[in-house]
Amino acid sequence: MTEGFDPYLQWLGIREPHRPPNHYRLLGLELFESDPDVISNAADRQMAHVRTFQAGPHSAESQRILNELAGAKVCLLNPPKKEVYDAQLRAELASAAPAAMPPLSGEIVPPAIPPPLAPRAAQKLAVVWVTLSVFVAMGVVLAALMVFVLGGGHSREDDRDTARSDETADTADTPDVVHGSQPSPEAGTGEGLKSGKEPKTEPAKQPDAKAPAKTTREPPPKVEPKGMGPAQGEPGKDAKSPKEAAKTPATEIKSGPKPPAEPLPPVDESIQAARAAMIERDPAAARKHLELAEKAAYPADQKKLDRLHDVFDPWQAFWNAVRVGMAECKPGDVLRVGDQSADVVRSGDEALTVRVDGTERKFTLRDLPTALALAIADKKLPQNLANLPKAAFLLVDPKGDPRRAMQFCEQSAGHPGSGLTAELRQALRPKEPPPEPTPAVPRPPARLPVPEAAAQQAARKDVRDVHKARFAQARTPMEKGLLANDLFGEAKETKDNPVARYVLLAEARDLAVAAGDPARLREVTLEMAKGYQVDPLEEQSRALAEASETAMPSPVRASLARAAIDLAKEAIQADAYDAAAQLAKAGFSFATRVSASKGRDLHTIREANELRELIPWHKEQYDLAQQAEKALAQDPNNPKAIQFLGKYYTLVKDRWDRGLPLLLRSEDPALKALAEAEQATRRSPAPPDMVKLAEQWMGAAASLEEPLQRSVRRRALYWYEAALPHLSGLTKERVTQIVDGLKQTESTRRKP
Repeated sequence: MTEGFDPYLQWLGIREPHRPPNHYRLLGLELFESDPDVISNAADRQMAHVRTFQAGPHSAESQRILNELAGAKVCLLNPPKKEVYDAQLRAELASAAPAAMPPLSGEIVPPAIPPPLAPRAAQKLAVVWVTLSVFVAMGVVLAALMVFVLGGGHSREDDRDTARSDETADTADTPDVVHGSQPSPEAGTGEGLKSGKEPKTEPAKQPDAKAPAKTTREPPPKVEPKGMGPAQGEPGKDAKSPKEAAKTPATEIKSGPKPPAEPLPPVDESIQAARAAMIERDPAAARKHLELAEKAAYPADQKKLDRLHDVFDPWQAFWNAVRVGMAECKPGDVLRVGDQSADVVRSGDEALTVRVDGTERKFTLRDLPTALALAIADKKLPQNLANLPKAAFLLVDPKGDPRRAMQFCEQSAGHPGSGLTAELRQALRPKEPPPEPTPAVPRPPARLPVPEAAAQQAARKDVRDVHKARFAQARTPMEKGLLANDLFGEAKETKDNPVARYVLLAEARDLAVAAGDPARLREVTLEMAKGYQVDPLEEQSRALAEASETAMPSPVRASLARAAIDLAKEAIQADAYDAAAQLAKAGFSFATRVSASKGRDLHTIREANELRELIPWHKEQYDLAQQAEKALAQDPNNPKAIQFLGKYYTLVKDRWDRGLPLLLRSEDPALKALAEAEQATRRSPAPPDMVKLAEQWMGAAASLEEPLQRSVRRRALYWYEAALPHLSGLTKERVTQIVDGLKQTESTRRKP
């Protein structure tokens, strides 16, 4: 240990008088705490605290303390070990109890008890006392014989008196050597104090006729005041040594009458509680209730317990694997869940913090997503025994998929417990009363048609008259944005005049465009589509197209140019190619009319122009895909339809979940090899494999037509960037240069 450094005091707050600390003090618990959850949580808390010092200058001390904490946790969570340890601790605490208070006046003071001798000295003294006791006994016997011989004619009464005297002499003077036990070196009884005579100096203690004879050779423990007789001050007859106390059940060590044992809950009640705990993802509580059910079970209940064990055992194995997997996660690890990836930020056996799309999220066992729990458990469960635990988890968890669970059950045929069925899942669910019938929810009213032009004109005049001053003052983009916000709020509050409400929304829409606020524009058009028969995408397209030819400040134009381009891409994904063409044209108009001195962006101009040129090609690909879908419906093995749709959904529509299975069936060797590498890397995303797959995509670009080449480069960029945080050295430098080059040449990047 480092000189001057005290880990017990500085880390755990345990001072010198309490050294070495017992298990309870070490874990920061109340003495003899019995709740396993409290003990487990306290141990985890202490160990997590000490682990924070592992990387410091006292790493050796931290490891030693961690070993002691782990040993205390194992001992206290093992009921047999805990019972023995508690018994020994109670005996030690009893031997270390403070001296009794001085007696009151008139109270009989017991004789002072000498401290126990060292084992070797006590053994020598015991031999001396045994020898003296034997000589005394022989003297008594010889005296009795002399009395018998010299007494001559004695009566039967004399015989009885002699027998009594002999018995008294044997009892008072002969040490207890039954079965070879050693005599006690303690003082005599308190009889001498009662009669006024000097107490006997023999160390033997008067045997209790009702107590069994001692059979141990251990030296007697030091007798404490709590073991003394209430009046005579004699040593307690039930006092035991620490070793004897350690072998004695804890229930026998406590003095006084035993408290009545708490009745066990009914078996069905404990089973229901175990099921509820499993659904709540609480393995410790579920195990506790299951043990209570087993203790209270009769033979007739065994079938129910076996039925529950069929699910509980693999379910518990699943959560054990999840705990271990979470604890072994390290910051920077990447967890793949389907098409998404999660970067580990912090980990432990009870909580996991990951970063998904730049946002940190913390999960505990209670709220861990189902897919993420399966991904973590897969890493720790044995390959040949992984299906049953996953099936049990999916059957029990409220968000689990029972159909997928049954698939796991079928795959695990031949293994113990493979007979899990849907009926078992139903039996595992707690019984709930049938839901009360609820009144039918009224259907929302049908959307209204757009009001007639004349009605709109009249309502617009009323709106302009009411807000005449506000419209006159709204000259800057900021003032127009504030007025758009106020009119939007007023429209949502207007319930009794649908024409006025529509006009208020239309005015807010136009003001949002004039303010260069695309977010408010989207919000207003979505609200408009809720109550009226309008399409929000077409409504935004028309508003932006009309505004693209009007005069407005350059910053507003720049903002609307970016909004029009992004909206055009959404329209392409929605196969709304007329709206996409209108938006791309508006975006190009906005971008080119931005003043060169006010932030004209050549990149935005080039992107809008390229988008205008690509929209006809997208429309052509869409029409061909519709024909291929019809051909595939007629012939599911049509090779041309399979290959075209595979490329269309992956590289054109970015729908890899739909297109990758088709690419795997492609007859093109290059595309099929890429699809197989894509699938393997998605399942096991190792950084070298990501870089290799990105390079394969880059190599395939030359064999494809130009619009698809751009998509292939974006796919390669995706895998390069996914691998980059986990690379180092020369490889990292090389990939960084490739990524920078692709970003300069590619205008967009979409995640697959």
